[in-house]
Amino acid sequence: MKKHLLPVTCCIFFSLSAHAQQPLPQYKPSHEQLLSRYKESALRDSLAKNSIFKTSVRPTWVKNSTGFIYTNILKDSMIEYVYVNTATGKKTKVFDNIKLADVLSKAVNEKVNAHNLWLKGFNMDSNANQLTFGYREKNYQYDIKTNTLNKVDSLPVDRLRRRHEFPDNHSFWENYSTGSVSPDEKYAAYIKDNNVFIQPVRDSTKAFQYTKDGTAEKPYGSLAWSPDSKYIIGYHITPVKDSNDYYVLSSVSGTTRGQLRSHPYKQPGDPFTSYEMFLYSVEKKATKKINTPISDFYEAPFLYWTKDNAHFYYEKIDRGHQRYRMIEVDVANGETKKYYR
Repeated sequence: MKKHLLPVTCCIFFSLSAHAQQPLPQYKPSHEQLLSRYKESALRDSLAKNSIFKTSVRPTWVKNSTGFIYTNILKDSMIEYVYVNTATGKKTKVFDNIKLADVLSKAVNEKVNAHNLWLKGFNMDSNANQLTFGYREKNYQYDIKTNTLNKVDSLPVDRLRRRHEFPDNHSFWENYSTGSVSPDEKYAAYIKDNNVFIQPVRDSTKAFQYTKDGTAEKPYGSLAWSPDSKYIIGYHITPVKDSNDYYVLSSVSGTTRGQLRSHPYKQPGDPFTSYEMFLYSVEKKATKKINTPISDFYEAPFLYWTKDNAHFYYEKIDRGHQRYRMIEVDVANGETKKYYR
C-alpha cells in the first residue's frame, strides 16, 4: 500500500497545479444580482443619512473684521448659516431664514423653502449688516436689519487674499518649501553638508552657516522664505524609513511558483518623520527655535503669513486626529498662540 501512496500524491499535486493555471472565467453578474447589490448599498447609505451632521467647517472670512461665516447641513438637507466672532468666540445665526425666504419668494415670484436656502457666493460686509449672494442665476444684496432685498449686477470680487486662506485642496502629505532664492532675489538659502547656509545671490564668499549640528541621520531641510525675504523657516528633521510589508504573488503567468514582493507600509504605532521648527534671521544672522512641539505627523506644514509679515500660521493635527490646532507664530520672539483645539 505504501508503494502506491507516492504516485497517487504526485498525480493529485500535478492535477491541482494544472487546474490552478487555467484562467478563471470572467464574472458576469445577472440582472437580479446587480439589483440585489444596489439594494444593499442603498440600505447602507440609509443608515448614515439624517444621522451624521456638522462634520466640517469651511470658513468664509468677513473682510476687515475678526469674523467668518460657515454653513451647517442638518437633517433633511436643512441648511443654516452661522457667523463666528473669533475675538469673543460667540456664534450667531447670520439671518432669520423665514424673513429672508419671504422677501426672496417675492423677488423670484415663487415660494422659497426657508429651510433649504442654497445661496451661492455669499459674502458679508465688515459691519455684518449686509449680505450678498447668488440665487437662481440672479445676484442679490440683503440688508439683515431692515429685511430688504435688492438685485445687483454682480457679486463683490474684493475678497481676502488667497495666500491668507487655507485652501480646500491642500494636502497635509505635501512637504512645504519655497525656492532657494529669496522673493526679492537678493539671497539664496540652501542645505550643504546637512546644514543651513544663506548667502548673497551674487557673492558666494559671504555665505553664512546658520547650523552646525546637522548630520546625515538628522539633517536640516524644508526651507521656506518669508514674503519680505527677511526670514527663513526650516526644520531639524529626523527621517524615518518605513518598514516593508510582504506579500506573495500566487498566480504569475508562465510559472507555478509564487513570487515574494514588498512595499513600504506603516502599521499602527510606527513612527513618522518628525520636524523641529526653527527661524533664521537674514539681517541678524541668528537662529531661533520656535516654541512649538515637534511635528511628528504629516510633512512640513504649509505656512500662511500675515500681510505685515510679523506672524505666520500653520495647521497641526495630532496623530490619530484627536486634536486639530491652528498655530500662530510671532517671528520677533518665536512664541506661539494656539487658536483651535
